Amino acid sequence: MNGASKAATPPAKAETPAIVHWQANDAIVMPEIRFGADWGISATPTPAKECALPTIADALKNFPHLPPDAVVRLPIVAALFGVSAPTVWRWSKAGRLPAPIKRGGVTAWRVADLRAAMAHAA
Repeated sequence: MNGASKAATPPAKAETPAIVHWQANDAIVMPEIRFGADWGISATPTPAKECALPTIADALKNFPHLPPDAVVRLPIVAALFGVSAPTVWRWSKAGRLPAPIKRGGVTAWRVADLRAAMAHAA
């Protein structure tokens, strides 16, 4: 070997954030994010009412106000027609509901197509 051999040092680990979200009682806890070797989680509870996620009921309430080129996902389609998710797939395959589209790997239905299917079913 040429010269003194040095112990190989492992490559530096890529720094990725440690993110944890959980819900406890009526608070959603959203921790602080830290990078590097001094990872730690410091959580400050935020009341759930302040940061609650939209529900299916909220989405159904807003459906009439969506633009025709908007898209909705499977749970909303199932709720609109009052059926289960497998039934949505069966009806789409049978032509009773419009076929879904893929956008960035996400399967969704165009609002305009769903409105047309609802009008046809009525």
